[in-house]
Amino acid sequence: MIPELFIGVDWSGARGEFHRGIQLAEAWAGEEAVRLITPPHPRGWSRQAVADYLMARSTEARVLAGIDFAFAHPIGEDGHYYEGEASSPTAAQPLWQMVDQTCADA
Repeated sequence: MIPELFIGVDWSGARGEFHRGIQLAEAWAGEEAVRLITPPHPRGWSRQAVADYLMARSTEARVLAGIDFAFAHPIGEDGHYYEGEASSPTAAQPLWQMVDQTCADA
C-alpha cells in the first residue's frame, strides 16, 4: 500500500471524555503543507472522535496514521497498573517484564 494521506495524532493520557491535549494534523502525499484538524467539539477531541475521524478518512484515501502515546497501560488511583492488585507493577519497565513473562508462560 502506498499512502495518500498522512495523519499524525498527539495523544493525551489525561482522564475524561474530551482533551484539549489531543491534536491531529494531516498532509496529503506530495504536499509540504501540514494542516491542523479542528476538533469536532468545542471542548476538544475525544478518543472516540479520533477513532471516528481516522475511520472516516480511511474511506476517502489510503491513510498512514501515526499515534504518539505512552507505551504502557494507565495507572489506577492506587498507583498500580491493575487497580486493586497489590502485586501489579507501578512502573512501565516492570509492567513489560510481567507481559513478557506472561507470554513466555502461555
